[in-house]
Amino acid sequence: MSGSWWLQSFASFRYATIVGVKRLLYVGLRVMGRAMKAVPGLSRLTSPQAQPLNPTLRTLHRVMFNPQGTDIKDASFSRIDCGDFDVLFSNGPLLDRRGIGRVCREQIGQLSTLSAKSVENPGYAQAGRRTVRFYTSVHWCPGTLPPNTVVMVHDVIPLLFPEEFSRSLVSEWRYRFRHILRQAVHIVAISRATAQACERVFDIPREKISVVYNGTTVLPVAQRMDMSMPDLPYFVFLASDDKHKNVDVVLEAMSDPAMRGVALAMIGDNRTQGCVRKVKSLGLSDRVWFMGKLSDESLGRVLVDSAGLVFPSLYEGFGLPPLEAAWLGVPSICSARPAMDETLGNAAVFCEPDDAQAWARAMHRLAFDKQYRDDVGARARQRVSEFNWSNSARQLLNVLGAYAK
Repeated sequence: MSGSWWLQSFASFRYATIVGVKRLLYVGLRVMGRAMKAVPGLSRLTSPQAQPLNPTLRTLHRVMFNPQGTDIKDASFSRIDCGDFDVLFSNGPLLDRRGIGRVCREQIGQLSTLSAKSVENPGYAQAGRRTVRFYTSVHWCPGTLPPNTVVMVHDVIPLLFPEEFSRSLVSEWRYRFRHILRQAVHIVAISRATAQACERVFDIPREKISVVYNGTTVLPVAQRMDMSMPDLPYFVFLASDDKHKNVDVVLEAMSDPAMRGVALAMIGDNRTQGCVRKVKSLGLSDRVWFMGKLSDESLGRVLVDSAGLVFPSLYEGFGLPPLEAAWLGVPSICSARPAMDETLGNAAVFCEPDDAQAWARAMHRLAFDKQYRDDVGARARQRVSEFNWSNSARQLLNVLGAYAK
């Protein structure tokens, strides 16, 4: 047997062992967390607002005290009758509380609408019916795929930026996920950028990959905010503090003397020690607001009242936040990198991701030139109308139908 087979087998065994130990630790930590939440005197420690700055402690806090912070996987399927074939839709990603879960729920809802028939859950293959299985994410796939399985890939960021992730996670992508995707009868990528990355890093023929863009949903907008907001014109940064999110270029732009009259609202899991230190070192503490995670309604309100969204990522599989802002007529400044240059076209302002002066100029113009801001926002709103869930589901259904047997 080849050396690569033994290497992949060892990687799969190692991954399974790590997952098993991780599950046991998670169960123990969550039992401890439930017990602590039952003690009234510990409410300040166990509340979602009490997350520590230290990344390791913040993860521990989320595992113990966040009831939605679960990665328990559901191996069952829902059966969707699509006329002359059935789709067995994996239920696992429905449990996800992040972006993948939202995509999964939209997809199954739209596919069931197109079917116009009730969805069976759990569902099973029917004798005499053409069937295709579909996983919305490779993370929920078993090591050995059933026949006629189509898998969706959102991005391959851990392989493009391996220094940001643990060795076990990078190994999982490099060996386990590669093995799974090469078994799939077909792959669905959410952008051309993701399709090209799959072809390059997994050595998968391009003809085995179809591009089906995600839809986007209009964010609700709260009538008012329950927290104080900047008095200055402000921009919104909506992302974590991961290296590929590239917040440093925006913070450096904010330190430009011309930007003294502009603030920055930081939304998401980005109040890390490194980010706070950078803000202080640049003298921005009075103009950078760490707002944490917000509800969709509050996020909508913050975006509508802003001068625009800044999205300086070095790479994204799709790049949802600028499209969500676009539905509200809010302009975005983005890195001239995949997949933002693909999905947004001329409907955003683009800057090189390492040119802080260019970001400062673009932000200053959007903040103080209302006509320009309105023009970019109008182009964005027109562009985003192409990314709706109905179109996305129809394209997905065409792909799935081609591989049902």
